[in-house]
Amino acid sequence: MEVPPYTFESITHFSIRNISNEEKRLNCVTELTLQFKSRDRDHSLVLISPCPPYSRVNAVLDVCTFLTARSEEIDRILAFPEPGDKKAAKSSRIEFKMENGKEFHVSCKRIKGLPTRTP
Repeated sequence: MEVPPYTFESITHFSIRNISNEEKRLNCVTELTLQFKSRDRDHSLVLISPCPPYSRVNAVLDVCTFLTARSEEIDRILAFPEPGDKKAAKSSRIEFKMENGKEFHVSCKRIKGLPTRTP
């Protein structure tokens, strides 16, 4: 069962803060750090393995670059942490909802930096 997403609204800034490539392959990104401002609070999320070896790394980076250029058009960001079922290679994802109704998403193995939830 999917865990309810973390919702970040009123996005005023979005950028790629860091791209890590520990495997020294041009077509592999091991960590992608996204930084954004939501309701005047800074957030930094680290996507673990968004682009494993031999994946479509350019497609993921193109989406993030597009969103950086149009950060004022992002309506909200939804972060879906990994579910209890860890069988899937990519079980977490970030969804970007635009003001014009378009949606983009980036899948990854895990998301670090999510705020702590209170029960």
